[in-house]
Amino acid sequence: MATRRRTALLVDDDREVLEKARWALEQEAFDVRTATDGSAALAALGAEPPDVIVMELGLTGEDVIGIVKSTMEWVSIPIVLYSRAPLAGRIEAQVLHGADEFVPKTAGAHALAGCLAQLLQRSV
Repeated sequence: MATRRRTALLVDDDREVLEKARWALEQEAFDVRTATDGSAALAALGAEPPDVIVMELGLTGEDVIGIVKSTMEWVSIPIVLYSRAPLAGRIEAQVLHGADEFVPKTAGAHALAGCLAQLLQRSV
């Protein structure tokens, strides 16, 4: 019996970051879609909701986190901030930004992949 591949939506306006993160997540058996701004992210969500959303803070377009957390069909999708923003950690990501987890970009794409694997394992 084959296991279902998990899906991730990566949202970042830095194409180099997108490619590195995509590669690391694909190595961890994620199917990955990308978007470069909030409007494109919402269009991707509407087409096919992912298992997890990974995004940078301060993107142009829509308030993705606010819209996801206020939309019944999407509210349970975990959001991971993968950012260079100076956040104190997961608690700040949750309280101030509404995200479920935080991985600093300085930790690298493999740390992001590990975080997503753990996050989705907890939610099973």
